[in-house]
Amino acid sequence: MVSNSPLMSSASDIHDAFDDLKRIKGIGAGVETRLNQAGILSFAQMAASTPEEISGILADMIGMSPQKINDQDWIGQAKQFSAEVEADDAINISASSSDQQHYETFSVKLLVDDDKQVRRTNIVHVQKGEEENWAGWDEQRLIAFVVEHAALTVTTSKTTLQMNVESVPATQADILSPPAEITHFDIETVNVREVGNRGTSNIIATEQDWSIQLKWILPDNELISGNWQVKAYLESMGPGNGVDDNEYAFPGISLPIIPNKNSYSDELNFNAGDIAPGIYWLVVTITSENAMKQQTGKLVPVYLTGFAEKSMLQFYKRQ
Repeated sequence: MVSNSPLMSSASDIHDAFDDLKRIKGIGAGVETRLNQAGILSFAQMAASTPEEISGILADMIGMSPQKINDQDWIGQAKQFSAEVEADDAINISASSSDQQHYETFSVKLLVDDDKQVRRTNIVHVQKGEEENWAGWDEQRLIAFVVEHAALTVTTSKTTLQMNVESVPATQADILSPPAEITHFDIETVNVREVGNRGTSNIIATEQDWSIQLKWILPDNELISGNWQVKAYLESMGPGNGVDDNEYAFPGISLPIIPNKNSYSDELNFNAGDIAPGIYWLVVTITSENAMKQQTGKLVPVYLTGFAEKSMLQFYKRQ
């Protein structure tokens, strides 16, 4: 009898609601009701039965012979639907078990120059909208930002978190010389103006020559030699502007480092017509080249890097 089916006793454990047995071709509402009354509530129970058992339940209904049930493949259909239900249950269980899991999403943007050196790093925690910027590449600072904002219970040693960063083979000079000391500094002043106008402005006519006035101060004045590399970048903003041709990296200028001086200023000049109309994010980077300082009676190499950014710089074309 159907009541001896191995799935009968566990029917209430399998589903909180009945399966829709009417999905099986050949079964209508009346047949479904009769099957439910006999304890067949699910596709799995139907699949575990035989045509003879089903026919016995429906004995008082005309035409419900084992042959008809077999010809319409009620059992085969039930097996197919049962497999679908099991798959859905597995998905639901997985979703339920992952309620305590979630994604922490970060956006990392690197400003890279022609020499494939990272000049600026920008990282944003998307959920919180918090971001941090710094000059150059600092792997440990990047990792620390992720760990802090995602509240990870991990250590930040390189053995537990690895960043896939392309390495540059060391030259013989690199091997023989000690690593340079890296110092980050802020560029204190970034003023943009049209040439010929004394006042600064965030709106520049494309027909007008323009310039960027800069001032930066070092944390100490111990440098005695080397050069400054000063560069400017425009990153396009707004609808329709992504990483495309409307982004500019200017050659920049090279300035000598003056021994024991810690305050510098200069001006970058640009020609009219070089920039397409649009809204841009201005970034200025200043890095040292071949810089040396006196330390414990000897000269040691140092590397200094600074950056500044200015949003909403608009170039427009006069009518």
